[in-house]
Order: sequence, then C-alpha cells, then structure tokens
Amino acid sequence: MTEPTVNRDRGQWLHGLGNGLVHRESRSQTRPARVWQGLENAVILALTLLPIWHIFNIMISTGANNLSSDTLVLFVPLVTQVLEGSYDWSHYFRDTFLRSHSIAIPTLIRILAAACSHWNTYVELYIGMGISLLNVWLLHNLLTHLSPYRRRKWLWPLVSALVFSTSQIVVFTYGDTSLAVLLGLFAVLLGSWGLSRFPGQWQGIGIMATGGIMASWCWGAGLAAWPAFLLGMGLLKFRRLWHYLAYGLAAGIGLWPYVLYYGVYVLLGQTQRVEAPKGLDGSLILRALGYPFAIGSEYERSQTVGLVGLALAVTGLGLLGWQRRRWQQAAPALMLIVYGLVVVLQITVARGNLAPWYVTPFMSFWMGLLGLAYVLGGHRADSLTSPMGQWVTAGTARLWSLTFLASLTFLYVTSNLTSGDKMHYIYSRSPVSAACLRHYQTAPTYCEQYVFIWGVGLVDMLNQRAAILDRHQLSVFAPQQHWTLQGDFVLDSVQVAEATPEVVWSPDWGQTTLPFSDYRHLNLVLPTPSAITWTISLPENLEAAKFQTAIALGTAPMASPQPLTATIELEGSNPSQSFHISQRLRAEPAHWYPVQFSLKQYRGQTITLRLSSQGDRGTPVVYRHPSIDLTIGPSDAWGLDAATEIQPTNTERSPQLPQPSNQDFPWDIHNAALWKVSGMTVVPGTGIPSWQVTADTPSLTFQPPLNICLANYSHFLVQLAADSNFSPRALQLYYQLNGESNFSDSHALQIPLLSDSQMHTYTYDLKLLELHPSDRLTGFRLHPIARATATGNNRVAIADLRLIKTAPAGGCGP
Repeated sequence: MTEPTVNRDRGQWLHGLGNGLVHRESRSQTRPARVWQGLENAVILALTLLPIWHIFNIMISTGANNLSSDTLVLFVPLVTQVLEGSYDWSHYFRDTFLRSHSIAIPTLIRILAAACSHWNTYVELYIGMGISLLNVWLLHNLLTHLSPYRRRKWLWPLVSALVFSTSQIVVFTYGDTSLAVLLGLFAVLLGSWGLSRFPGQWQGIGIMATGGIMASWCWGAGLAAWPAFLLGMGLLKFRRLWHYLAYGLAAGIGLWPYVLYYGVYVLLGQTQRVEAPKGLDGSLILRALGYPFAIGSEYERSQTVGLVGLALAVTGLGLLGWQRRRWQQAAPALMLIVYGLVVVLQITVARGNLAPWYVTPFMSFWMGLLGLAYVLGGHRADSLTSPMGQWVTAGTARLWSLTFLASLTFLYVTSNLTSGDKMHYIYSRSPVSAACLRHYQTAPTYCEQYVFIWGVGLVDMLNQRAAILDRHQLSVFAPQQHWTLQGDFVLDSVQVAEATPEVVWSPDWGQTTLPFSDYRHLNLVLPTPSAITWTISLPENLEAAKFQTAIALGTAPMASPQPLTATIELEGSNPSQSFHISQRLRAEPAHWYPVQFSLKQYRGQTITLRLSSQGDRGTPVVYRHPSIDLTIGPSDAWGLDAATEIQPTNTERSPQLPQPSNQDFPWDIHNAALWKVSGMTVVPGTGIPSWQVTADTPSLTFQPPLNICLANYSHFLVQLAADSNFSPRALQLYYQLNGESNFSDSHALQIPLLSDSQMHTYTYDLKLLELHPSDRLTGFRLHPIARATATGNNRVAIADLRLIKTAPAGGCGP
C-alpha cells in the first residue's frame, strides 16, 4: 500500500536553514560540484565512523578477558552444564528469567559463544558491536526511507553518534548487558522498520512480531515495544482485524516467559519473589529521560536535560498535530518516542535507581525526537490542513528542528566526550580481576573485592566459580591466555625492591597516575634507580609464551645529560637459561623501544622477571604494559581437586605468609585502655581479647598518637576469629596519614575472612596502598566485622595486630 501524501514534501527537510543545505540535485554536475560532493561524502563518512572508532578503541584498550561479577554468579552453572551435556532444558525459561527479565535469547547466544571461543568475553563484546552496527543502518533507514536520498545521508553521523554514544559505554564493555540490551534495541528497531517499510501488509506484521518476541525475550524493557508497535500499526494503515489478532498472538508469545514465571514459578514457590513496584516518581522520570546526557552522578543535570527533552517532545508533537498528513511519515519517530517513554515509566516504577545500561533504551526517546526533527524540518505552509494550523508557519517547524539539533549537539558534546565517569562496571573485568580469578587457589582473600564489585565477604563463591571455569578451560583458563604485570601486582608474586621510591602506574609516560586496579591497560613507571620483580610459574603443557613490552623515558626532565639504562633480567630454575636485556635510553621522550622474547623453553619452571632502571635520580623509566601471551595445551588435571585446600597467600594456610619478628610494630590489643571500643562489649575470662558484637559497624580505635614511617613495613597482620554466622565476612581497616584529622573511605582497606569460626592469620600487602615513601601512619581504626547477626554468638577475638617490618628497612623520604 502506498500513501501519496508520504512523499509529497520530499526534499524539504531543513529547507532554508543554511546556504543550500537542501536543494534538488541537477541532472548533470560540473566537475567542481562532483569534487564538493566527494568532500561532503568524505566528511559524512568520517563523522559517522568517529563515534564507532571511539567506542571500539575503548573496548580494546580496557578490561581483560574475564567474566564480570554477575556472569560468574548467575551464568557459570547454567552455561557449563549445557557444555557438559547435563542441563535439563525443561527448566530453561525459568533459569533464564533473572531479576524480572527474560533473557532466553541472549543466553543462547552466550552459550554458543562460550562453546566456540572458550567463553572469551571479547567475543560477546564484538557480537554486541556488530549488533550496534546493524542498529545504525536500521535506525537510519527507519527514519529516512520516506525522504530523498540527497539529504538523508546527513543523518548518518547523528544516528551513529546516538547509537555509539559514550554514555552507553557500559553495554559495550560489560558482557552481561552487551548482548541483552543491544540485541533488545535491535529487535525494537527491526519491528518498527517492518511496520514502516510494509505499511498495511502481512510482511510488516511478520517482521514486527519477530522483533517484538525477540525484544521481550532479551530483557524486560523489550515489553515496552508492544504499545509502540500498536501505535505504529494505527498510523501506518493496518486496518484488518486479522492484523490485530496476529499482533495479539505475537504479544502473547512475547509475554509467555513472564506469565510462566509470575503465574507459576513464583506462586508455587519455585523461585524468589521480585520487589514490589516503587510507584511514580516525577524527579526520577526526568532523570531517566536526561540520563543519556548525564555527567557522572550529577542528578540535577539529568533532571534538567530530561525537562528539556520533555519540552521539546511536547512542542514537537504539538507542531505535528496540525499536520495530519505527516503523521504517517512521522510514525517511525513516534514509535521510538513512545517506546522510550514507556520504558522510562516501566523502569522508574519497578526500580528505585537507574543502572548505567538503562541509557540505551532511554536513548530511543532521543532517537525518536531526531526522527521528528527530520520530518518537521521538511514542513511547508501548504501542507497545513487544520484551520488552527494557519497560526503555525513553516518557519516555526523548521525553527523547532533547528532548536532540537542545537540542543542535541550541546548536550552530546558536554556529556559524551569522556568515558571515565561512565565505566563503573568494567572494574570487575580489570586486569587485576583477571589475575585474581586465574590464581584463585592461592590468591589473597582481598582479591574478592576486585572480582565482585558489589562488596566482599563471599570468598567461597569466588573459589567455586573459578574452579568450574578452570575445569572446563573457560575464560581466563582458556588455551589462549594473557597475563599482565599490572594484574599480578595484587599478588605476592610481584615485589617492589626495598628502598625503592614510589612506583606508579600510568596510561601514558607518567603524566597521569592511576591505581594499579584501574580497568585501563597501564604502563609501569619506575623511578631511577629502582626495580620490580615478577615471579611466574609456567605450566608443563605450555605450547607457546611470549613476553612483550616497550621501554621509554618518562616525562620528568632529565636530571643529568647521562643516559639511563633499563634492564630486564630473567632467572630460571636452570642458571644456564638466565639472561638479561639492557637498553640505553637517551633524552628522547615518547620514543618506545620494543622488547619481546619467547618463554617456551621455560615450560614447567618458575621464573622471575626483574624490571629495573639505573642511572641518576630524577627521570623515570616507563615499561609499556608488560604482559605475557600464552598458548596452553590440553591437560587431564584441570580444576581444583576436591581434596585440595585453597591456600590464600595472605593466610597461615600458605607457606608464603610473612612471619612476625621482634622488628615489627605491634599494637597492644590486650591493653583495653589504649582502645576506644564501639558497637561491642568485652567478653571476660577468655584469655585472648574477645568481644560480643552488639551493633552494626563495631570498631576498635587506637587512641595514643602514632607517627609510623610506613615505608619501613611490608604488611599489615592480624590474627582474628569471627563467628561463622557473620555475613558478610570481612574486616575493614581505616588509617590516617600525615596528621589527617578524620577517617575516610579513601583511606580504608578490606580483608575478607575465611568461612569458619577458627582463629586465622590474615595479612595485607602495603604496596597495594600505593603510598608515597614519606607517608606516615598517624591514626588507626579497625572494624573486625561488618555487623551483628540474628543468630550465633556474635563473637570476635583478636590475638595479634601488627605491622610486619621490611628487611632491610625502606626508610622514609624527606
């Protein structure tokens, strides 16, 4: 079916807004005109590819190939059971219904990706990237297929910028949301495209039904597609009763997992109930509408942007209301606007806060406004049919379009050029997280905080999930592995040489310093002179291994015209296989000297790599993201044997635990007069100092003044026993430096506890605090456990509390 009114105003979009931006092409073009057209196309192509490249560059330069925290907890059992062939598929729709979302389709894709790639996270992310490329084409075609070719190409950069906005970086870097959210958007666009490309036809109904069912089975926000599709059917001349019966049947299939879950599984008690709706919240609705252009957690900006978007929508729809003959042309835009609004209402009523991945469905509201601007920009006065419309001039509609484009550009530029404020969840995929997961059998208990971003106290969960992945050679245990010095820095296998000045991590040549636990791939910046060692155990079934880095001078000015020397030494089990590589560095900042060598001949051995810098003090040496790429063959001994004990290196279960000596600094835990006790009461007559926890956040604060040079100590040590009923199981230590007057979360560390109630020794490696050599400890407060519990005796006991002395002493700077 073809509507003659749809194409009546072709070539009129943004007519008269700029010097010839809209004009009819002549049948023949002069050579200068062809040159200008070629330049125009080149500019459009470059602007279209720019946001795509920006997102792709972030994706490949951040994170590691390990599963994120939600994937570890929610998907590892299901996926591995399918790979083993032991999964009961009759439970599939129940098992893939998580937190009010049916994710049946993304889970199937995840299973296939895991089977084909040893569950390589980047494969999932690349699939999401490919889906987004399809979304760019679908959205552009959806909004412009009723408009002339000459002008619609200018929407390519705008469509690409919205689909690949930095505000959606979570869905491009966090595997849990990449498949579900991006595939869900694709399904919504596909259904809308089918209705608008085949108005009044069964082809349109078939594509719409496919898109709606896909969206519904990707995640809960997909349900909002059905009212949007119903509006589109009304605007696009679907008049047959059978069309609407088919719509109802498709909607029923899409809703079936939700009816099954709430109507059967919840009522029968086979699964947990979900949270009750929160109710309408006007401020949260405005925040949601403005969320795609938020900066960090600036709620006021989000609400203001949401109000601006709502005002633009109301005025734009008001202008469209006087142009009934354009309603069909605007149907694609209206479907996206309605979908965005319904999703906003759905999420704000069901959730008390906004997760970062909600940006993608919220962005569809702005995509719809862009399509509306495309339609209204082609306004002509003679197209007004309503008597009231005589008051609305063509210039008013074009002015609205120009106002929207200016507002969109301003909001985008001021919020989407940075990604650091939007990368919350990728920390569970950082290089440190990958190292902790890979070394789960010996990793210190505080590794848990780098794997699970929601907190600590579930050490057993980490070990159980890692053992399953290990047994199946999945994720970080796959045949192709990537080890990094940055990631292993959290382990005791990386040691900073005594008396070494401050060692820092940087994304550049040292201008910017970041924590070692950052999600970016960081360079090691070594002051001169200094050294760091990396001890590595290479497996017996090693097939290939290559160490690689590059060396350069740091950014500090040369303290001496004499060149510096960077040296990489390798020490193996066989002294004859040891060697070193030295590189003389002259005053050539930003010049990299690549270094790489094979480690295959050391398979089955434990080797130590020593990276050092020699020369006059002042100029640092930079090692570019030192790493090892390995290929590991099959083995019959994968995974943790049931009889094998987990041996965290920060507990007495490990032979590597630092031992106390008379050189240490001990806190006298037996002298109650030295401590301010809060939230606990003393349990008398126990021999070892013990307390009954009576409130949340119990604490012991050391009251005498302190002035301890922390550079002289390597570890914090505590001997502690806590009732097994405590949950979460973790102690927290707050410290003050250099005379600070208050304790703060920025100066705190956590140590998860083992699951039993026995007395255990725990340590924390002070190198992880990344302190300056001159920093002094001037305050100390210990929270032995998080809170009291309803069951158990709620007791904690502390037998020892000290700082382990470095030998020889590091010494404090000035």
